[in-house]
Amino acid sequence: MTLARMDTETSYGGLLTKEGLDVAAAQLTLLEDYVRNILRDGQDYGIIPGTGTKPTLLKPGAANVIGAFNCYPDPHIETETIDLDKGLVFYRVRVDVLRMDDGRRRATGQGSCSSFEKKYRYRNALPICPGCGKENVRVSRGGGFYCWQKTGGCGDSFHHDDARITSQPIGQVLNEDPMEQANTILKMAVKRAEVDAALRLPGVARFFTQDLEDMHAEKDEGTVPTSSQPPQPQPTAGGRQPSAPKPQAPQPI
Repeated sequence: MTLARMDTETSYGGLLTKEGLDVAAAQLTLLEDYVRNILRDGQDYGIIPGTGTKPTLLKPGAANVIGAFNCYPDPHIETETIDLDKGLVFYRVRVDVLRMDDGRRRATGQGSCSSFEKKYRYRNALPICPGCGKENVRVSRGGGFYCWQKTGGCGDSFHHDDARITSQPIGQVLNEDPMEQANTILKMAVKRAEVDAALRLPGVARFFTQDLEDMHAEKDEGTVPTSSQPPQPQPTAGGRQPSAPKPQAPQPI
């Protein structure tokens, strides 16, 4: 029995049957074994600070889960909005999870991303050096400013009240060219849709969640803090916690 057959080849007429429940229980046990023994904490999933105790499924984990079901993700851009007057770049993406053997759709996920999100709309600005024109001016310990050579600056120094420096906006400022991040915004929309699609596969949401605010902690494709315990399945009806499977060597999916 494989994860790829969790949709089963047999039709039960849309009704609960003993046979159907036995198949579903066996598949969930197999999925639990895969999550515990194959997926990696901090790479495939992780606890995002401020989002509770249930692990968040990350992009690598979503790809691995989809592959374990003998499927592949098929992304489609459903909405693309580019309004340079407003500084808006927006993508809404649908990801279909398709079976590798016959191309049938197993699940569908939605995701969107916009240049109006805080991390894309603003940037951290440094003063521009009047000498070399680079955004590379730092504050000197003894007062004044300098263009740091170690980061490609020219090394010029400036007085603490030099208006060419002090009149410039610094810190969090609007991103003047959102189109520079258009590709990143599209990739983030695809990522969110793919994770959403993976969570819609049978049994996956039992172990993981998706928090749309987790992206600030991921640093795009980076890792997140690891948790001390593997993902725990949610309690079954009646409050009983399913028993963990005995450790065993990983089996091919």
